[in-house]
Amino acid sequence: MMRRLGSILCLLVLFTVAKPCGPFVPTFNLVVMRVPDGDRADWVAGRLGLLQPMLPTADLVVAWRWLAGVGLNAEEQKAILPPMAAAQISGAEAWKQAVMAAGAPLVEPKLSRVGAQYQDQPVIGDHALVLAARTLEEHLKRYGKGSVPVQSWLTAQQQVFTWTLPAAADPSLPLRIRQDRDYQMAAAQFYQEDYVAALASFEKVAADPANPWRGWAKFVMARIFAKVGSVAGSDMDGERALVLLSQIQSEPALAEIHADAAALENYIRYIVDAPAFYARLIKHLEAKGRGAALVQDMEDLRWLRVLEPWTEGLKEVEPDGVHAWIDLIQKEDAEAAMEAYDAAPDLPHLVAVMLSLRPDHPRVEAFLKLAQQASARPGPAYATLVSHRLRILCAQRRMKAAEALATEALAQPGAAKWPSAFNLWSQVKLAQAADLNAFAAQLGRRLASVDDGEWSPWSEHPDEDPKDRRLLKALDPAAVALLNQRMPLRLWEGILDAPAFPQELKPEWLEAVWTRAAILGREDVMARRAPELAKARPALAKDLAAWSGETDAARRRGLAFLLIWDHRLWPQLLSYREEAFQYGTLYARWQGPPEASKETEAGRKGDAEAPPRGLTGYALTLSPTFLDAAADREGVAEAAQVPAPLTWFCDQALALAQARPKDPLAPGALSKAVRASRNANRDARSAGLVLRAFRLLHKDYEGTAAAKEASVYH
Repeated sequence: MMRRLGSILCLLVLFTVAKPCGPFVPTFNLVVMRVPDGDRADWVAGRLGLLQPMLPTADLVVAWRWLAGVGLNAEEQKAILPPMAAAQISGAEAWKQAVMAAGAPLVEPKLSRVGAQYQDQPVIGDHALVLAARTLEEHLKRYGKGSVPVQSWLTAQQQVFTWTLPAAADPSLPLRIRQDRDYQMAAAQFYQEDYVAALASFEKVAADPANPWRGWAKFVMARIFAKVGSVAGSDMDGERALVLLSQIQSEPALAEIHADAAALENYIRYIVDAPAFYARLIKHLEAKGRGAALVQDMEDLRWLRVLEPWTEGLKEVEPDGVHAWIDLIQKEDAEAAMEAYDAAPDLPHLVAVMLSLRPDHPRVEAFLKLAQQASARPGPAYATLVSHRLRILCAQRRMKAAEALATEALAQPGAAKWPSAFNLWSQVKLAQAADLNAFAAQLGRRLASVDDGEWSPWSEHPDEDPKDRRLLKALDPAAVALLNQRMPLRLWEGILDAPAFPQELKPEWLEAVWTRAAILGREDVMARRAPELAKARPALAKDLAAWSGETDAARRRGLAFLLIWDHRLWPQLLSYREEAFQYGTLYARWQGPPEASKETEAGRKGDAEAPPRGLTGYALTLSPTFLDAAADREGVAEAAQVPAPLTWFCDQALALAQARPKDPLAPGALSKAVRASRNANRDARSAGLVLRAFRLLHKDYEGTAAAKEASVYH
């Protein structure tokens, strides 16, 4: 009977992972957690990839609108996806640069005042500084540096930013400068908290249809009404503020102010009547043609969710509409989701059910059928429904049906846009691979996102370079574990030579094959692969040529050791090579045999390749038919011959120094072996070997540069 159980690796591929507690190092995710799957522009346009429950509120609202058939028009999409700006600078820096461009000395703005509680209260916001800088730049282009209009405008604006009332503009100045001055005087009065005078001045500006500041004047008037009411009293005059804000938002020419006006309007409505505000907010979030104001609506919902449990005004209000749907999918309560679906059998609620449906639930077959019908053709729910159908089918061990569905999904034109979905679907195909070529074809994985290490909604982001997000940058983690622990070197080569092997992954694979062959003493493999490796990794070409041309056996082994040490090569595969350098250690991820490295593994639990980050919930078994009992035994035996790196380094350095004590390579090899003791993994033999190497280095090569570099061992 074939010993197949020994070659079976079960991988639980879930949609969440445990949160680590430091150190804060990047995590490379094969499935997104808190960012949209694929390009955000595609997400906003309704080409949704895998929907994850912990996405930001705005992205979940976008998903709900497409799932519910509301969608987003061109204006809304543009507002949600503002153009990529150049490097952002603060308002204070923008103002400073503009003043310098005008050739004038900077008068430091008074940005805040001390409040009643002896705390600084902001007075001049970042936006005011940016707006002033932009206006100054425009005037410089129009009137010229050192011109009377520019000097007059700048003098007045510097006075405004120090809360000093500027003089009225000279009638001889251009009309635009005189219009600006009217607004500058009103702003100075506002900063002085002379609200009666400021209100009158802003009313004058707002009443002039030709004044370019009339929209901003109305906005500040609304702020005054919201802050100090009708000025005569202290209560907020919400009605007058809302009238002005409505006027601003209804005028297309004032589009620049619409978002600010919507934000202030929503705040006022929340203060005046919180339940009415909430009902209106949900209505707007679900309405077609909301326009750019939808962005503020989504931001307000985000803040309401941050403030939950709600403030006094909304404690008796139950979440409704899209808000209730977001709560539903984040609870991951299948019973609640099914109850909601039964009450409203629509696509958003079907997605909510599939996100949390257990494979053994009594209603699982009924919902699988509904999900199949809903994903019969590509649409906003396609990637999510297919992924969770596959999750359930795999858990039920219906692998033929799962393979057929994964094949169909991967053939869809949009599959390449969704790295998370692509990785999950490819893994199903990999689990069913019948031969080396089929196995090779499904090995590659896309990098879905990078988490900078804080595990917060802000630390996860897509791959930095959008041009190559669709490249295969990683290997399937389950396949990596199987290859490292149970596959013999000849099968590594067979997979590498398969026609369907992903070319993007060839350099890393060649490195691992050559290094593993060096450790196993397989010079035939090393010689066969050296030309390919030199071509794939030009940085190694010179050292590989030196190794190939060496005829002395001991020196040849020494050159191989130095090449591996200098270029940081591993005899094992990694899901994503860049992770090997996360902790700043040279060989943190080169593990020795399982029996010999238990102490090391206990200290670095979580560094292993499985379970992979970002993938949970798929119960898959990798048991390829080409890995028969004989190959399995061969692979296990080879894996047992791969020692911890410190042991191998010391063995190689000692062998070279003993065989060729006068060789110039010997002291350097011993020095590198000793220095590796600082961070390389070790096994039971390592301590004795590094002590031997240290003593030999300082006995036979005392005073050399190599000895000085390794003055201590660890």
